[in-house]
Amino acid sequence: MAESKHTPGNWIAAARPSSIVGWPVVSSPMGRVICNVALSPKPPGVSDGEWSAHYVEAEANCRLIAAAPDLLDALQLILPLAKGYAPEDQTDTAKRTCREWVEAAEAAIARAAGAA
Repeated sequence: MAESKHTPGNWIAAARPSSIVGWPVVSSPMGRVICNVALSPKPPGVSDGEWSAHYVEAEANCRLIAAAPDLLDALQLILPLAKGYAPEDQTDTAKRTCREWVEAAEAAIARAAGAA
């Protein structure tokens, strides 16, 4: 597995947003801020429903970002298995699908590493 240049996990999504910085994602145990998911004040003319949806989306984005190191690690762990999965009795469609999975995983890993 290639050594990563990002801040090592565990990353944690804050329990609730800050009115100043938005929704922070922090590394534990040091509490270093990785990023803030913006959560601006409710603009005039935006309905409560639209604002509520924005809030829920911001929370989901924060949690996804916090899971990024774990997702990258998991993808790197299963990639060799996916590359080696080509039993003789697989159909051409199954082999093509497996190749697509490997290509998607490799592209995601490259993107995380800044190579794509």
